[in-house]
Amino acid sequence: MSQLNHIPLVRLLIPFIVGIIGVVYLKPNSDYLILGFGILATFYFTFLLIKRLNSNYQLRWMFGIIIYATTLLAGASLTSLKYKNTPATNNLLAQKNNQLLIGEITKPTQSKAKSIKAILNIKGIKTQSSWIEGNGKVIIYLQKDSLSNNLNVGDVISFEPRLENVPAPKNPNEFDFRKYLSFHLIHQQAFLRSNNWKLVQRAPTSGILKFANDSRTYLIASLKKQGITGKELAVASALVLGYKNSIDAQLKSAYSSAGAMHVLAVSGLHVGVIFLIFNQLFSFFEKIKHGKIIKGILLILILWAYAILTGLSPSVMRAATMFSFIVAAKMTGRVSSFFNTLAASALVLPNGSGRHLSCQPAKLSGRISYFSLDG
Repeated sequence: MSQLNHIPLVRLLIPFIVGIIGVVYLKPNSDYLILGFGILATFYFTFLLIKRLNSNYQLRWMFGIIIYATTLLAGASLTSLKYKNTPATNNLLAQKNNQLLIGEITKPTQSKAKSIKAILNIKGIKTQSSWIEGNGKVIIYLQKDSLSNNLNVGDVISFEPRLENVPAPKNPNEFDFRKYLSFHLIHQQAFLRSNNWKLVQRAPTSGILKFANDSRTYLIASLKKQGITGKELAVASALVLGYKNSIDAQLKSAYSSAGAMHVLAVSGLHVGVIFLIFNQLFSFFEKIKHGKIIKGILLILILWAYAILTGLSPSVMRAATMFSFIVAAKMTGRVSSFFNTLAASALVLPNGSGRHLSCQPAKLSGRISYFSLDG
């Protein structure tokens, strides 16, 4: 137990994870969870203000129980808020009288053999009488054509509500892809031909994510200019930039059979290499006044710039967050614990990467209601 005293964030992470798992499998009422979290948090801060209580050594167990219970309910409440609207949204998406759906592409599209795969965040649902705001996520497979090939993160499309539930596994002990998607709040999918959808709004022409996407495209073009093509280009793009759209099924199967599929994914190893390289390059800053602070700020900016460039995958974000804590500790002259840093990254990482649409469904409805998908 004395060893755990040196890694307090690990002690907090355990009940936080228990709260998340409890909601996933038990699905309690979110209102009660939030109420309980608010009551316990109020008790804790009230006890802190009462000097006779917070200075009494014999009552330290009570503070420990309150802290653990509050952390558990914090994890449960955050997860429950994510799940809260999922059933209502699924029922709404399944209604037969829906005429149109509007969704924003939240992640880079993936090119399949005969289709383009995209993950959409539903922003609006048009029924026979009115527009209803939506907040669910679905997977769509678009027929390959010149328009679907050029879709980017942030593009808004409208499509016919031809949604189907993600099928259950067909074989015993098969990987349950439906359950995996449910953890990402995705329960439905659609296969759309070119005449079943329309592009409503292009992604903003400015912004950090747009700049990162353009930079990735430019770097891939630079690799092509160096004579790297075919499978070599696909592997290099995936290995360095996290761009996996060029990898065909045959190449994936070859790496999977060799047990080296993880090589094609940008991970914490890549972030670690970037950190080591620039940590050495910027070592001269330590010889000047306030050099540690300057070096630390530059390292954090470079780490997150690379994370954004590679698409902000969970593994890269986790590594970038961990190294950011390590750099921050060095800037302040403190020694960081690996386990404490890992727990801190787990606690502070955002639980969703979807971006908000700059234009609400109500503003888009005037443009959409005047055309038919059949025309």
